[in-house]
Amino acid sequence: MPSGTWSVQVTDIARDIWDWVALGGSLLFGAASLFVGTVAVVLASKANQAAVKAAEEAERANEEASRARAAVAAERRRTFELEILRDLLEVLDQERDLVDQIASHPEWIEIRFAGRLGMLPEQDLPLWRRARGVSWRELIDLLGGPDEHDEERVSIAESGSGSYRPARSLINRLREKMTADVLMAIQRRMTAHDR
Repeated sequence: MPSGTWSVQVTDIARDIWDWVALGGSLLFGAASLFVGTVAVVLASKANQAAVKAAEEAERANEEASRARAAVAAERRRTFELEILRDLLEVLDQERDLVDQIASHPEWIEIRFAGRLGMLPEQDLPLWRRARGVSWRELIDLLGGPDEHDEERVSIAESGSGSYRPARSLINRLREKMTADVLMAIQRRMTAHDR
């Protein structure tokens, strides 16, 4: 040291302590930031998982709603078709002379029932569908041919000596087969509904 000057060497203990405090604070703040960041990432991950689960549940709910809507539509269709079939049974039961007319003029099926037949699936009422465009002679063949009561009437009509008037036995066969067609269609719907 130079002569004549006195110098006092002061150790800056206070500065060293504050350095340590600042360093500790920085480390503490860094650790807290790391902890908060980790918690934020974990919470964001949980929120993402919850959102994915909610989306899956929403999709499952939409699928169930779609199935329910389809089931309701199918049930409405089934009910509608059963109403048509019920109406056909009522007509066969209440309008007794209608089957008499159909036996000698099968085109009456088309005239009277085309709209209702068009609303039912093609596999329903096969006799009704086959008989609607045939002659009375072809209708007899659809019913298994003439029986002993109808033979003479057929030969008179075919010879041109008179018009065809079906025998009661043929009319009854036609009514039974038309009714059986309707009952089979009803049974098919009820069986499918019970599954």
